[in-house]
Amino acid sequence: MVCFGSTTTAKTARGVLNGVGTQGLAGRAADGLRNMGIDVFKVGNTNKIYAQSVLLARNSNPQIALLGEYLNCTNIIEQLQEEPLVDATLVLGEDYRALNLGLSADSGLRRP
Repeated sequence: MVCFGSTTTAKTARGVLNGVGTQGLAGRAADGLRNMGIDVFKVGNTNKIYAQSVLLARNSNPQIALLGEYLNCTNIIEQLQEEPLVDATLVLGEDYRALNLGLSADSGLRRP
């Protein structure tokens, strides 16, 4: 269950993937989402570098578009799955500082 703002919706979970290569970035972004009351179920890395952050919609939950708007992530792509583990996956790109996650400072983060 996730709380987005003051709305509670059953079976809504998010994933965060680091598409930049900066060590610890996905974990910090997940912490930022959790601080906003958003459930994060999966944190990991991608195997390539993304120039732009993208929010991957795994199902047709209307709150995914609201989340994208709130996070300032306009790049939303539907990758619908029958029974997804998460409703949406945020892939952090090199523009991650523009997202509403509180990640503007890179203190404690380093590229491998």
